Amino acid sequence: MSKRSLLALLGLALTTAPLTVVTVGVAGAAGTRTVTLKNIDFSPRSLKISRGSKVAFAFRDGGTTHNVTSTGGRRFRTVGNRSSGSPSRTFARAGTYRYECTLHPGMTGRIIIH
Repeated sequence: MSKRSLLALLGLALTTAPLTVVTVGVAGAAGTRTVTLKNIDFSPRSLKISRGSKVAFAFRDGGTTHNVTSTGGRRFRTVGNRSSGSPSRTFARAGTYRYECTLHPGMTGRIIIH
């Protein structure tokens, strides 16, 4: 089949096929994302979001107390010791924000804002 015939056939198919619109959520679009604290871990450990997005830190580790302490060059307000709730922080500036639970060595995470 020639290139011209193929293009004509494709054009016909596009004009006669029913139109379907699919809406896809954009990963990292401004809104609220969640980091869960469970099993002495942050999940996800790394999160990529857009500027202006909010991150909720969901404490879901039974009665285990945790905190979210900002470390590194870019900082956000620390979430103090607690075992429940979902406090949030809004990230307006681009960069990488690292954090840890100071009560559990190795429990670390990062949020990358673009």
